[in-house]
Amino acid sequence: MVITQIGLLKLVGGGVGETAKVAKDLAEVATPMGALSLLKQIDFIGDMPYVAAIGAAMLKDLFDLATFETVILPILFSALCGIFIFMMMLVVSSNGKKKGASKFLSKIVVLLTGGVADSIPGIDIFPAETVTCAALYIMELMERKNALKE
Repeated sequence: MVITQIGLLKLVGGGVGETAKVAKDLAEVATPMGALSLLKQIDFIGDMPYVAAIGAAMLKDLFDLATFETVILPILFSALCGIFIFMMMLVVSSNGKKKGASKFLSKIVVLLTGGVADSIPGIDIFPAETVTCAALYIMELMERKNALKE
């Protein structure tokens, strides 16, 4: 689900050359060696905001399980968690990369999609916010890997 969200988002936003590049990157990440190459891009100190965001998403998903009989509390905590994840993304992506705005907008679309999916009553039992945070972190690692190639 994570890779398909990233792939669909990037396939919609780019041209033919960008689509081919994204498809090649996704195919490479899907292999075991591609996943291991993403592990090389992890910066333990610099990625602490993502760790905090994933932890908050896990807590929110556990809270959704505890309060599944109410409607307003899960939606409220989903919105608050989405704002927190957005702020953590701002902290991580505050460097001045070229093409940073379009990649940041694609992350915002993924975050909003996950937040909306997690706010739907009945579907909010599934850990959509955690999967969304993991997708955002994988997108960040893929950007770092592609920046090294360029």
